[in-house]
Amino acid sequence: MRFKSTILFIFVLLIFVNCNNSPDNKTTQEGESTDTLSQEKANSDSDNYDKGSFELESYHNQEVIATYQSASIYAVTTHYYFETEEGQEILVIKGMDEETQVSLPKDMLEELELENELPDANPEFIGNMFTLYFNEKGKVYKVIPIQ
Repeated sequence: MRFKSTILFIFVLLIFVNCNNSPDNKTTQEGESTDTLSQEKANSDSDNYDKGSFELESYHNQEVIATYQSASIYAVTTHYYFETEEGQEILVIKGMDEETQVSLPKDMLEELELENELPDANPEFIGNMFTLYFNEKGKVYKVIPIQ
């Protein structure tokens, strides 16, 4: 009986150690996570969410030209992803409350035939250039397509 419980203990310990050392959970020497890009993006969206939009670089009272990359719909917000010529990713978050209202073209999301699906970015707009207008707080308040 003692032999079986020792084997069981070792087995559980090996599973625990293996789970903690999986590639998705490893950290660098500085303690920074090396998760996949999608997990990193999801974490940055929620960790740095500041009602309106999140930018890696601050733009205040500026117009920035960027290419439409993709969109994701969440419970009460829609995230629109853009990228500048320099490779700077800009996330525009549109929500239902007043602080996250953004003026966008109405066809930024694809039309769906089935009601139970969530739309993605409209394929006709992906890769197109848009002008993003930033307010004094560095939040996007308007998105206009470049003709």
